Amino acid sequence: MRTLIALFALTGCEIVLEPYPSNNGHSHDDHTHDSYESPHSSYSHGPVILGTDPHCGYDSMYSDYVWDFHADISHSYYASEIADVWVDVYDGIYLVYASDMLLIDFDPYSDVGEWATWTTEYYTDLYCDSYIEYTVETYAIDFDGNYTVQVDYI
Repeated sequence: MRTLIALFALTGCEIVLEPYPSNNGHSHDDHTHDSYESPHSSYSHGPVILGTDPHCGYDSMYSDYVWDFHADISHSYYASEIADVWVDVYDGIYLVYASDMLLIDFDPYSDVGEWATWTTEYYTDLYCDSYIEYTVETYAIDFDGNYTVQVDYI
């Protein structure tokens, strides 16, 4: 142990141990994502997330809760420039669900694509009827690497 302390003192390394929070990570006061730039481009070209709609509800057809994630996305040029859209869901700092979204509808007049994904609760670590507050991050990236992120709390 003394050797480790001397090694850390000589190298300037610092180890910080953070236990799992006592509130089970269900507070988002200490987990925000204000550091994202939207979009990531020197000319402000890229995807534009016009709106997102993450929600959960009971579906009698599946006899389970179903999580739906929808996003309406455009682009500063053409919506066909969108390369990929995905959603990440966090419980505090822990990633509990991640999925690619599929283009399910496209309006050529407004140049807006509707992207979506869904899953039953059985296959995830998501719990619809609990007190847990989730952070839902929806990402859109174009073929040039420009991206944007929409963050929702549900």
